[in-house]
Amino acid sequence: MAYIALYRKWRPKSFSDVVGQKQVTEILQKAICLDKIAHAYLFSGPRGTGKTSMAKIFARAINCEHEQNGNPCNTCSICTQIIEGDSLDVVEIDAASNRSIEDIRTLRETIKFLPAEGRKKIYIIDEVHMLTIEAFNALLKTLEEPPSHVIFILATTEPERIPITILSRCQRYEFHRISSDDIMSRLLYIAKEENISLTVEAARLLAVQAEGGMRDALSMLDQCVGNGTQYIDDNMVRQVLGLLGKEWIFSLSTAIFHNQGKEIIKQIDHIIHLGKEPYIILSSFIEHIRALMFMQVHATSDVMADYAEQMQELEKQAQSITSERLFYILKVLQETLLQVKTSPMPRVIVEMGLLMAAQGENKNTNISDSALALQVNQLENMVLQLQTKVDTLIKNKPIITSVTSNIPEDKDEIDDYEEDYTVASEIDVPCSQDNIKEARTKEAKEAKEAKEAVVLSEKVVSTGNITNKTTSEKKEKLYSSIEYEEIFQQVLRYLNDKKKKRIAYAFGQGKIVCIEKNTIVISLNDKFSFGFNLLKEENARKMLEEAFGSILQVTCYVQVYLDSDSQIKVWEKKSTALLKKNNDNVQKKEVLYQKKETLAAVVSATHVHMDNAETNTVLDAQVNDVKKMNLKEKSVVEPLLKRLGECNIYIEEDPYKGEHE
Repeated sequence: MAYIALYRKWRPKSFSDVVGQKQVTEILQKAICLDKIAHAYLFSGPRGTGKTSMAKIFARAINCEHEQNGNPCNTCSICTQIIEGDSLDVVEIDAASNRSIEDIRTLRETIKFLPAEGRKKIYIIDEVHMLTIEAFNALLKTLEEPPSHVIFILATTEPERIPITILSRCQRYEFHRISSDDIMSRLLYIAKEENISLTVEAARLLAVQAEGGMRDALSMLDQCVGNGTQYIDDNMVRQVLGLLGKEWIFSLSTAIFHNQGKEIIKQIDHIIHLGKEPYIILSSFIEHIRALMFMQVHATSDVMADYAEQMQELEKQAQSITSERLFYILKVLQETLLQVKTSPMPRVIVEMGLLMAAQGENKNTNISDSALALQVNQLENMVLQLQTKVDTLIKNKPIITSVTSNIPEDKDEIDDYEEDYTVASEIDVPCSQDNIKEARTKEAKEAKEAKEAVVLSEKVVSTGNITNKTTSEKKEKLYSSIEYEEIFQQVLRYLNDKKKKRIAYAFGQGKIVCIEKNTIVISLNDKFSFGFNLLKEENARKMLEEAFGSILQVTCYVQVYLDSDSQIKVWEKKSTALLKKNNDNVQKKEVLYQKKETLAAVVSATHVHMDNAETNTVLDAQVNDVKKMNLKEKSVVEPLLKRLGECNIYIEEDPYKGEHE
């Protein structure tokens, strides 16, 4: 006799055999007992949770000749034919390979015929979300008003891809992920019936790795049995499935928590040589960080079941690190995991990610403002130093000090002029050319130092901008109410571009209440409960998180509430506080930037240099006389007055003007 895979051999044959889906089995049993059977059902949920098996049990129970409390007898001729796949009254269709409009038209022709033996003719359409839009439209009328002898059972793992018009015509049943305890109990029962020696630790490990799918758990057990031994422990399961041992995980986490870079690289190198993939290393360590996070908050989860023998060591490690550090490490590793999937050199990405996680996060959350304030202080000190230099030069030696003006911003008025003009501070003009040369020779050193001070101040401004940019990236991003609306519209466009029309429609009926760090809170009107239920589904939530993450360039977590939920008021208060904080920061930075700009202008305008002219004619140009100036003089003086305020300004005429011409 040919070998039959365990998941096929142990497929549930009655409602009582279905594990972890009581919310579905009880309702369907009562419907059969009361003879209140609908014309269309939709079974949705993760893979391996029993959707197709439930559909076949339901079909047998409907047509069974000796139905017992809603369960099929599995012994009558009709039940036997359905189990063996020979029944003409139960038709199973794979929508992935029969997805065209022609296939649905053929289906519409066949449903006209009455059942051969049973009471009803039942069509089970698996993976129904794979049908084309045209096929759905062709099915719509039949699904709305089918013949009285026909029942449709649709099964899918992606209900959000099914048109609303189809969903509204079906009774919908959600299949949940099966708990690890339920899977473990079922595995131990099957192993006993199959004369397989399966340890509790191995069964628990298989249950955790199955991630809520009974079919996956049985397939992995089958894989272990194929190893040629009837004794299966947790070490064999790890070896067969390619999992990492807990000892290695604890050693690596200790090295990361203590920032031991050499040990981290050593551990990665060791596990790579054992044949493990970089992706497995990263995902296994993320699961460990998750277990530590749960341990800190005393939460129970399936992931904790894998640490039954290392619970004390896990608790000790959880107490040795803060939750903030754990969150930072988890964030870094999640971002690294996304890069590993697409990188041609995944090992390098894993090494970089783990080393970054070990180094930790910069604690100074206000470093951007601090850097800006530091720039202002440096510029203030620079102005004082330059002022002291200028005062000393003027007091000790009567030389010419001048300031080179910037090119006027309004170029339309001075396109015909290319001459350079200089503005001098109010000083005594030397009486003779000899005195000027003597003064220049003796004070050249002081003038050079003043120039260097100005160059240094310019470096302070330029490097300060770079520092401000890099450090501000580490600071929590705050958004204004206008940015909330812009992000909302960008997410809508993203969803529509991805052809997620139903999710986009439901999201469009809501609003963004708050964006705090990586958490996005969305609320919907109480009347729009359908959209709320849709966005709460795992696939829809992941799609929203993908959309927000693509726009905000961070890993995002979405929470959806109705307007009447008490949590919304809490988030609204947080949002108000964040918006106020954002406005305060904007105003504060505007003041600092204005002050920095003014100081930088003063430093630039105090640039002391030696004039090459042997004679200078000084023209008095006070503020009150600006209107009397010609166009060339105004183009130089007005920008300086705007920056320096009310003062006396002198303009030097070029003594070599004739030679230039």
